[in-house]
Parts: sequence; C-alpha cells; structure tokens
Amino acid sequence: MCTAADGPPHTVAAPAELQTLLGEPLPEEGGDLSGLLDHLAHDVLPLGIRFDHPRCFGFVPTTGNYPAVLADLLSTAHLSVPGAWLVGSGPSSIELTTLKWLKELLGLPGHWGGLFVSGGSLANLTALAAARDHQLGGDLVGARLYCSTQAHPSVA
Repeated sequence: MCTAADGPPHTVAAPAELQTLLGEPLPEEGGDLSGLLDHLAHDVLPLGIRFDHPRCFGFVPTTGNYPAVLADLLSTAHLSVPGAWLVGSGPSSIELTTLKWLKELLGLPGHWGGLFVSGGSLANLTALAAARDHQLGGDLVGARLYCSTQAHPSVA
C-alpha cells in the first residue's frame, strides 16, 4: 500500500489466524531481524485499525504523520521523560509551553493547568477523578457514575 486510503480502515483477525502468524515457540537463539520486521509490517501490524485512514473516525491514540514519527524517534533516542522536572526539565518545558499555547488558542484562563496523557482511558479516568473530587470532596458515600452504552470502554 502506498497510502492509508489504499486499504480498508479496519481489519480484524480471528485469534486462530493470529496464533498461526505468531504462535511459534520461544526461539532458542537470535534470528533474521530483517525477516522479522517484514513479517510484522506485512502480516501482523495491518491487522487492526488504520488510524491514519481517511475513513477512521474513532480512537485517536497518536498521530501517524511524519513530523510526529520524527518527534517520537527523537524523544526515544534521547530517552526523554517529561513526567518529572528532575528527570526531564527540557521535555517538561515543551509540555508546559504547548499547554500555554493551547490555552491561548482556546481562550482559556492563563492560570488553568493541564497535562498531556497517553490516551482516552487515562484522560477519562483523570477527568472523572477531578470531577469527583471537585463535586464530592472526600464524601464518596452514595457516589455513582451513569453512562450510556456508547461510553468509552474505560468507564463503561
């Protein structure tokens, strides 16, 4: 495939098919890395949602564009950790600057905080915890969460 639009937006494999593709015994010694990468790229990784497909309208775990891939490569190569100032003051500053820009773009108060999280599950659980603490404080007696069948799996 040359572009994301060349194939289907979603391909699901049955567990038996995946067992055939990946169910070999633990190797006793190293093998051909190039062959392994080809196998993964052609046979395994296409089995799922193509998040970069123009007809993919759900789930946004990451961006699949070249600037994002290069940023991930650079971040990984430098072992960047923006999770704490002590271990990543540079990466943490990038996150704080980006949050400042987003607040400006959205017209949000400058004193508001924010953070980037790894995906929908952590975002939902963080938002629920913040809402719970804001509304209920420490009194959780009788607290309930109601959601529809369309809720994200992390809260349904």
